[in-house]
Order: sequence, then C-alpha cells, then structure tokens
Amino acid sequence: MLSKCKSRYKELGEDSPPLFLVGPSFSSKCVSTLGYIAQLVPPPKDFKYKELHAAHKVLGMPVCMDVDTIYSLGEMGGIKLTRPIADHA
Repeated sequence: MLSKCKSRYKELGEDSPPLFLVGPSFSSKCVSTLGYIAQLVPPPKDFKYKELHAAHKVLGMPVCMDVDTIYSLGEMGGIKLTRPIADHA
C-alpha cells in the first residue's frame, strides 16, 4: 500500500493544485490509502523519511524542513497537512 500512496502523492505534486486544495487533496488521495494498514501493522522504520518526502513533494518544495515542522505549517497560518500516521515515533 505504500506504493499506492507514493504514486498518489507524486501525481498530486505533478498536478500542482492551488495551495488551498493541497491539504484536502493530500488527505483524501494519499493519507486515506494508509489508514487501515496502520491499524494492523507498524509502519516501516524509514516511514518518517517517506512522510517528509511526501509533504515536500505535494507542496512543490525541496526538502528544507523537518517532519514535525512541515506538518505544523497549519498552526503557523500555512497549509494544514494531515500526518499519515499520528503516532509512529
């Protein structure tokens, strides 16, 4: 299922939707593919890196923030992205 999520976030990044649609599109198209899997199996060890890459890709940015910062942009008046798995430290 990670491959399905990866193909969807790449597609979303290539589509370059308006910024106000990036958060909802990311949640509905990408994050939704991982929800039920996270209930059954733990994420891979490198998931935090994949999560970081996905967020930068959909925002059209080079990797320049850490994972906690990029998913906190909504708290700073920016785009709110839903983290694929809430607790996977």
